[in-house]
Amino acid sequence: MRRLSYIIMCAVATILFSCGEDALKPEIDFSSPYVMQDNPSDPIQHRCYEVYKKYGVSVFFTDTITKEYVGEDHFGKPLYKSETLDLNWDFTSNSSKGSKYVFDYLKDAEQQTNALRFVDIHLRKVSKSMRPFTILLTDSIHRIKGTETTDYQYVSNFRVLALAKLRDMTDRQLDSLSLAIISKTVVDKVKLNSSLTARFYAVSDKGGYYGKEWQAIGSTLKYFTEAKWKNGKLAPNVIWNEGAYEASCAKNPYSVFNPNRGWTEEAFNTARTEITAEAGKYGFICGDCYLDGAMGHLNTPSKDDDIQFFVTKMLDLGAAKFKERYGKSTLVMKKYDILAKYITETLQVEL
Repeated sequence: MRRLSYIIMCAVATILFSCGEDALKPEIDFSSPYVMQDNPSDPIQHRCYEVYKKYGVSVFFTDTITKEYVGEDHFGKPLYKSETLDLNWDFTSNSSKGSKYVFDYLKDAEQQTNALRFVDIHLRKVSKSMRPFTILLTDSIHRIKGTETTDYQYVSNFRVLALAKLRDMTDRQLDSLSLAIISKTVVDKVKLNSSLTARFYAVSDKGGYYGKEWQAIGSTLKYFTEAKWKNGKLAPNVIWNEGAYEASCAKNPYSVFNPNRGWTEEAFNTARTEITAEAGKYGFICGDCYLDGAMGHLNTPSKDDDIQFFVTKMLDLGAAKFKERYGKSTLVMKKYDILAKYITETLQVEL
């Protein structure tokens, strides 16, 4: 048996050495379609290459980034191996079951050049940890699920930032869009950090304050305890959202549906201060979102509503204005400090 094994080993060694060095070369192609190649004669491709070289971000104008011919099937039809950008993968799961994304593409160089303005504006703003792996620039994005079709201006997940309807936007509009995307990305990354969110929730959860009627946790403020204030004289969106009072007055000051309901700005600001102080006792800066996302007065927020509104408000107001409005609440500022450290140091987003 040993003699037979020795003979077999010698035979294998002879075959391997006789094949020569060329026969041992690997057949696997390790090149990546995400590595942008330069083409100085193509202005669009050259600009995409410069973006990749500077930021390490790949820019595409189609979701099919490779398509390689591999042969024919039994019927003589060509077979291709392709790689596509999948928008169904978000930060925590894959939502592809029963749905797909369909795109209308930017068809000429002028349209593509206009869309590339966003890439310059956005990547100048974001830190390395906030950059997408890939950017897909299109004319329109449609998500089809069953019989429903939903249009998006942008879709952001952990690999791809896909955008649409950019070509006719002004630089100011592109800047606003960039800020909205940064805000969403920060919220997504914060929510994924379970240690961070646990410490944030614990501040208000210690007293059992989430998802309750304000009155049930001890509030006696009339705006929180009397139902007429929920949809009546002082609409919730006016209290919680920036600029809502001014916008409602400018839009139609005499409408019975006007959120300020005839309030003077002085009276409104007084009420807002009272509500902010009362919510702050429990570590909150908003109410619940059950009623058409209106941030209602009668209930405290859920955990998800709380952290999303908190992060959004931190980014909208900035550190100085946030502290000016909410700084008197010890619990609110404790939650602020927990989030601010992660946002500024880990994500490197300035507040």
